[in-house]
Amino acid sequence: MSVIIAEPSSSGVALIGAARRMGKAAVVFTADRDDRRISAACRKLATSVIVLDTNDADAVFHAAQKVSREDKLEAIVPGFEYLVDVVAKAASCLGLPHLSPQAAIMARNKFACRERLRSMGLDVPRYALICNESQLERAASRVGFPAVIKPVDGCGSLLVRRVDSLSELRSVVQDSAINGLLDMGKRVGIPFLLEELLVGHEFSIEGYIDEGQPHVVAVTEKQLGAGPYFVEMGHIVQAELPEHERTKLVAYVQQVVRAMDLTLGVFHAEARMTERGPVLIEINCRLGGDRIYRLVELTRGLSLPEIMICSYCGWKNLASTVRFPREHGVAGVRFLSVDSARFSAAYGLDDVRAMTGCEEVELYFQPGDAVPPLTDFRGRVGHVLFTAEDRPTLEMRLCQAENRIRFAPQETGVYIAQ
Repeated sequence: MSVIIAEPSSSGVALIGAARRMGKAAVVFTADRDDRRISAACRKLATSVIVLDTNDADAVFHAAQKVSREDKLEAIVPGFEYLVDVVAKAASCLGLPHLSPQAAIMARNKFACRERLRSMGLDVPRYALICNESQLERAASRVGFPAVIKPVDGCGSLLVRRVDSLSELRSVVQDSAINGLLDMGKRVGIPFLLEELLVGHEFSIEGYIDEGQPHVVAVTEKQLGAGPYFVEMGHIVQAELPEHERTKLVAYVQQVVRAMDLTLGVFHAEARMTERGPVLIEINCRLGGDRIYRLVELTRGLSLPEIMICSYCGWKNLASTVRFPREHGVAGVRFLSVDSARFSAAYGLDDVRAMTGCEEVELYFQPGDAVPPLTDFRGRVGHVLFTAEDRPTLEMRLCQAENRIRFAPQETGVYIAQ
């Protein structure tokens, strides 16, 4: 029995191990070029790797059809956000469990999502679509300032930023039109969504869909970097918020899932608690990035990667199928940054690994590598992940870990990692 995992990246990499733990052949589809590559470790864990253009739904369908002829194919699972609608189309043609292609497109397109939810009477930010420069003034007049501009189908905070005037908005759109951005083989940028800047604490809501019903397993507290960008610099599970607010937030997201006709898989929704209540930022039909699935495993005793595999295979009663022993009360991840474009040494890594509650310490760059500016996820240089029995202890451990890790600028010293 085989499961295809289409372009596993970020948290989607965990799907390979999840499939293998469940005794399934993990067939990986990847473009295997540029930023669409899998690591040597993932390649070794996969049963087989097939190279194709994973952004091409027809290519994915034909390759999956061939796998199905050679072995019993149970599911095609998106390993990254950009593959959600591609997989839905291919799986529907093969008669496998799938999201409806229409629902998948709505989830991928933030403008379509806003339109759907507004038509269903759910609260969304004021918004306007920008397809070219001639629409800037109309969009600004409708939304007002301060506002947030973002690609309609991007992810990872790419090209997302606050704008405070029409001239600033025009500059951002012109820069995108000139320079553009290629991410995972997709052009990110115009069209843009302009929407009101929501005021309130930001959370993500992690869950899955079983027999058509949404189940929330965790509320994640988000820690954002400095403006005008919205780089996520930390996450904590479970979030600390009053029970009545948690109840409102969970109920609202469940309404969103139903309104979007999401019928299987997992979901990762982001919302802010505003004065008027919870308001959606976005909803994704994938695992939450930034190690959130691991925070859920450590605190809630559920493997969302395995639940996602089971759901795409058409299984029911998912929560009782894949459980982990619950070990800790709270878990958090904190992302690291540097002040310079390069660093020559990293100190304190082994000290942090020896700390009580440390689960992970990882650097994404080697000394001497060029580090992008901290305008989106690409500017983060690493992370630490900790558990604790209570929130104050977790905060203390995360802060101590951050303080113990130090980076030397490129112009001094040679690489030392301790």
